[in-house]
Amino acid sequence: AADLRRLFGDRVNRPHGCAAFVLKPALIGLELSLQLAKLAHEEFQISAVFSSSFDSGIGLAFTSILAAVSDRAPFSSKVKKYAHGVGTFGMLGGDTLLPSFES
Repeated sequence: AADLRRLFGDRVNRPHGCAAFVLKPALIGLELSLQLAKLAHEEFQISAVFSSSFDSGIGLAFTSILAAVSDRAPFSSKVKKYAHGVGTFGMLGGDTLLPSFES
C-alpha cells in the first residue's frame, strides 16, 4: 500500500489516468486481493476488477465471490463498476468440479 501511495503521490482524490486495479486472486491470494480492492475504492476512488488466470471452476468460483463481495461493500458505493474477468473457463478442456463451473 505504501508503494502505491508513493506511486500516485499527491494525485490521490484527483483524476490520475488509472480507472481500476486489475486483481488476480489466484496469483496474489484472496486476502491481499480484498485489501487492494478496498485501497482502490477508499483511497484512490477507482474500481477493482477481479480477473481469473485460466483457473479451474474452484478458482473461478472464488474469484466470482470476491468480485461480488467487493462490488457490494460499503467502501465501493461511489466508484464506477467494470465487468470482472471470469470468462476464461470456456478455454479449458474440463473442470475439477462436478457439476462444472459453466453449469
